[in-house]
Amino acid sequence: MVVNIDGLQKAYGTAKGESSNRVLSGVDLTVNAGDFLVIMGRSGAGKTTLLNILGGLDTDYSGRVTILGNSLKRLSDTALSRLRNQHIGFVFQAFHLINTFSALQNVMLPAFFGGMKIPDARRRATGLLSEMGLGQKVDSPPSALSAGERQRVAIARAMLNDPELLLCDEPTGNLDPQTGKLVLDIFKSLSHQGKSVVMVTHDPGVTKWATRTVFLQDGRVTEGA
Repeated sequence: MVVNIDGLQKAYGTAKGESSNRVLSGVDLTVNAGDFLVIMGRSGAGKTTLLNILGGLDTDYSGRVTILGNSLKRLSDTALSRLRNQHIGFVFQAFHLINTFSALQNVMLPAFFGGMKIPDARRRATGLLSEMGLGQKVDSPPSALSAGERQRVAIARAMLNDPELLLCDEPTGNLDPQTGKLVLDIFKSLSHQGKSVVMVTHDPGVTKWATRTVFLQDGRVTEGA
């Protein structure tokens, strides 16, 4: 089991004098190796909040969240950072690439925080970009790439340290349908390789690529068809 969530609750506005806005109200969820899990929900349903908690970016919650056997609440800041860097990859709707870096440098970025030797990181990043069909674009800055190419660079960056878990926040939201299909095919291929892919979206068309679909509504998760 890669992810286990038990009784997860999250509320905003809990400081003194503020009313509480409960976003997650007892989420139970498991993710296994090879799952391509799509989490559906309307805007504001708490999908990104759930993803941030899974990625260890938000630790202000109650309940138990376990990633690869590690209870996130029990990890020190250093251990949590190491878990994120070595075992979790992030892909965002807005790409979050550094405009002054080349595609290759963007993909290599996690190596600077994770201790991978630069020559090894360069070889790994070059290979990933080739796998993404971007072998001829390694020296191109993001401004010279299409939206689909930028998203593939972002996926390559997320995969640099060969993480077991990939967290994707509306990764096709800025893409045309044809390019979105290409990106979803990449995620599907990664799940076939044993990676766990968790993707949040409000687009029902995405679910045909998923091995599982769940719905986030009223702060709880329910299994889909």
